[in-house]
Amino acid sequence: MNKTLSVYAGPKACSMIQERGLRPEDVQVVLGAAGGPKWLCLDGIDRAIFSTWFRDRTEKLPLIGASAGAWRFAAIAQGTDM
Repeated sequence: MNKTLSVYAGPKACSMIQERGLRPEDVQVVLGAAGGPKWLCLDGIDRAIFSTWFRDRTEKLPLIGASAGAWRFAAIAQGTDM
């Protein structure tokens, strides 16, 4: 199997993900780290998860970021085409 994404989870979350997969409603908060050009690498995953995976979410999703993470989330919150 080709690993393209690593997920780190505690025992309870890991068990849940193995049983039924990870669903958008399982995510309670998204954290965005500081780190300057890190956003260049994260742009693709941001586009994927926020324009498709989280698209039909009805619950509020807190986005907490610092520095570049805050900028990424501010752009996402604008609701423009990704």
